[in-house]
Amino acid sequence: MNKKRILALLAALSISTCAVPVFAEEAAFPVEIEHAYGTTMIEEQPERVVTLFDSNSDAVLALGVAPVGVSKVGYGNVEENGLLPWTNAAFEKLGVTPNVFDDTEGTDYEAVNAAEPDLVLIPNSGVTEEEYERLSQIAPTVPYAKIAYATTWEEEAEVTAKALGKEAEGAELIENTKELIAEKLAEHPELEGKTAAFCYIDPSNLSMVYIYMPLDPRAAFLEELGMKVPESITSMAGDGDFSVDLSAENIDLLNDVDVIVCYGDDSLLGELQANELMSTVPAIANGAVATIGDDSDLYMGTYATVLSIPAVIDEYLDLLSVAAAKVQ
Repeated sequence: MNKKRILALLAALSISTCAVPVFAEEAAFPVEIEHAYGTTMIEEQPERVVTLFDSNSDAVLALGVAPVGVSKVGYGNVEENGLLPWTNAAFEKLGVTPNVFDDTEGTDYEAVNAAEPDLVLIPNSGVTEEEYERLSQIAPTVPYAKIAYATTWEEEAEVTAKALGKEAEGAELIENTKELIAEKLAEHPELEGKTAAFCYIDPSNLSMVYIYMPLDPRAAFLEELGMKVPESITSMAGDGDFSVDLSAENIDLLNDVDVIVCYGDDSLLGELQANELMSTVPAIANGAVATIGDDSDLYMGTYATVLSIPAVIDEYLDLLSVAAAKVQ
């Protein structure tokens, strides 16, 4: 999706604060935020925010605040500076050139410290307690609430708004995003009632299928788009499981899945249909498989955020619709 289109979608959502000062909302500080490693106290309204990991900058930007440092994204259709198109579009809208940390091999604490943050926001992450403690020595740090990598786009926006002292704007942002999802879903009634599974299938090793559970943001967003992960799949997971490994010998457990969503190029479906066991799955036999290549905005866009949703929802729903039309 081109940058002009993303900017137009952001404007249509009316989630920008460009018409008012960045911190126009009256906020009561100090603010306490509970999380997996205890409680973080934010004494004053932050002015210099650093975000780490792939998506944590998005809610900050959507609330009209430009982070003074962000992480480079290691996967997907990133632009020249290492950020995703919708993230760059939001920085551009705020008139700020992003300061990008090349921390794909690990947190660059020196770069974080050099940015002189008064808040580090990483609510959607798998940051360890040791990493949290090191970051907290630089500035108050907000990690994930309970389970690593299990923060939904809504939870991310909510905690970000609280940390920034912009809770009313955050609530409006969440409501506007939900309304957009509902509006777009209304254009795709063919998805209603369909079951789906978000998978990873390695074409060089078709002995195993990895299926993401609703605890994972990708499967959670798929369900938010009205496509239910069937109980035959979710019942395989234990508490806290993001995914399950399904051997090809048990591939019949995918028979209740109408649509399979998975990473891969256009050749993947043919390889699955040519495989003796995989071809017995109705969704594969019917061609009801939606593949997402690593050059697609959907590669990272399926990790839903308040910026990625308006940027990719049309493309995603169209992709799902094409697959759903093949369900028999």
